[in-house]
Amino acid sequence: AKMAEIAVKPNPASEKVEIIGETMKVVQLYTLTGQLMESVVLNNPNYCEIDLSNYPSGFYLITIIHKNQEKTTKKLIVRKQ
Repeated sequence: AKMAEIAVKPNPASEKVEIIGETMKVVQLYTLTGQLMESVVLNNPNYCEIDLSNYPSGFYLITIIHKNQEKTTKKLIVRKQ
């Protein structure tokens, strides 16, 4: 089965980011150096919101772990106003 498209918006983001997809189980936010900053276990498999107010500007990676254990990785840019 083809993985559903994952939307990360807004991107660049400043205050918060929404991750919209399907069969999502866990959403993880990493720095580019691989440090895990946040891990969210989802109640809703189609939606996640992450508060970015404490994160400095820069590049991050969002890893989505799906219910079938497949992973999707997306780039996120945090850009403070």
